[in-house]
Amino acid sequence: MKVLHIASGDLWAGAEVQIYTLLSQLALQLDVCAILLNEGELAHRLRASKIAVIILPENTLNGIQLFRAILSNILKFQPDIVHTHRQKENILASIACFYYRFRYRQRIASLRTVHGSSEYEPKGLQHIYKLLDWLAGNYIQQGIIAVSSDLAIKLKNRFKPERIITLHNGINRTQLEKITPASDIAHKDQFQVGIVGRIEPVKRIDLFLEIAKELLSLIPTQDQIRFHVIGDGKLKKKMELYAHSLGIQDSVIFHGYRNDSINCLKALDCLIMCSDHEGTPMTILEALSLSTPVVVHGVGGLLEILPENSHNLVFDQNAKQYAEAVSNQLLQKIPCPRLSNQYDAAFNAAKMIELYTRLVRSDENS
Repeated sequence: MKVLHIASGDLWAGAEVQIYTLLSQLALQLDVCAILLNEGELAHRLRASKIAVIILPENTLNGIQLFRAILSNILKFQPDIVHTHRQKENILASIACFYYRFRYRQRIASLRTVHGSSEYEPKGLQHIYKLLDWLAGNYIQQGIIAVSSDLAIKLKNRFKPERIITLHNGINRTQLEKITPASDIAHKDQFQVGIVGRIEPVKRIDLFLEIAKELLSLIPTQDQIRFHVIGDGKLKKKMELYAHSLGIQDSVIFHGYRNDSINCLKALDCLIMCSDHEGTPMTILEALSLSTPVVVHGVGGLLEILPENSHNLVFDQNAKQYAEAVSNQLLQKIPCPRLSNQYDAAFNAAKMIELYTRLVRSDENS
């Protein structure tokens, strides 16, 4: 089976980590090619894994040029299935698949993965893009993958329920066993508390900083604890100023983007995830596999990963409650819960291949 994935690849965040993990597993059994709209870390890692990568730079190609380039590569690669990962790719690839079927009288099965809830309300022309995305999902693509049951419920309110498939993200545990702690973070005489992710509104870095301030009042000596913001984004400067306004700037390190974020996770004594909403974040899967303690907001896919009565969950986004939960983790050293096998990369890839096979056979018979 020949599979073509189409994604942005502009960042190295949860969606990109999952795409890389999935394609690395699929390439062991299938003929896999990736079209990315940006050169970046995802492209570098896929190439290192001997996966074919085609870059169609979205910053220099307009929508019509991207469509033609995608169609041209579909004609060259002749995939059995096209798998997309973002609104722009969903629309362009769906139109290309539809045109291919109309022009050449051949069907290509197609589907998308939705990695999380929308973070922004559409404005202006974005309403048209949202409509086109809806049309593509309901009338051209045969499958819509949700990475959590909570996300699947939300998607069923917008797309045909029979097209929604819940398939959790997976991680390569064998690779994680080789991970060593980042040397600039690990410190035997200090607690290291961090947040890993994009510095964007949904990730609530502001709340993390408020939690840090509360924790500094709970830990006897301020020198005993350090806070780490690992990631980059448009709110970075604003959050640095907010740390100053809270008077905690000497205890917080803004690392920016790091390509060794897994090593940073390994070095932490506690990971905080206080996002407004989450799908099935790769960061928490990695943290639990690395036995890094976590305290997270009880929303979305996080509720499927952790038991509802878990001490790792906080249901009220209140800095004091988070601080108390983190303090308990640090001082009592409570063991991490075990991660279910359904979040293993090989399991995820096997389920994906089953889905591909079903969609291709269904498309052949239609």
